[in-house]
Amino acid sequence: MARINELMTVSSEAELRDVLDQLHEREDTLIDKLDAPMKDSRDFYQDLGGLDSLHGDLDMQLITARSIHSALLSTAGDTAERLSTMIRALDMEKRRVAATLVVIEQVLELKACIAGLIGSMGAPQDWEAAANYLSRVSEIPEDVIRVDFALVVVPSIEPPDPPRTTI
Repeated sequence: MARINELMTVSSEAELRDVLDQLHEREDTLIDKLDAPMKDSRDFYQDLGGLDSLHGDLDMQLITARSIHSALLSTAGDTAERLSTMIRALDMEKRRVAATLVVIEQVLELKACIAGLIGSMGAPQDWEAAANYLSRVSEIPEDVIRVDFALVVVPSIEPPDPPRTTI
């Protein structure tokens, strides 16, 4: 019996037919092996169609999720912007209040110094205390001494004049 590899060395018709039968068997085996995946391809194509349908559904859900996400972020962004504006306004108000408190403290210091100055220059004539009060007054900015608030708050029954005049 001749083998497929010995096709070129075949010397009789019987050997040739034998090699040809072997080739046909091999061809049939290869065709069966190649057709096997194609028999399952019907299920494969059905699964692939299901995946395509699922892909479309997922695309729609993704679009919906993105629009919801954008709406939420837009609202959150607007809220953050409003909060930021309010915080800036509060910070500005806090700075103004702090500056006002500094001026009020300085005006109260001015009032105390003028009262102390008038008191120490009166009957006790304590010139050292008067000099100390004048030294403290010199540390108060001129703008604070001349501000309308000081002109209203500092004068009293004893020193009725504006702060600059009394000093």
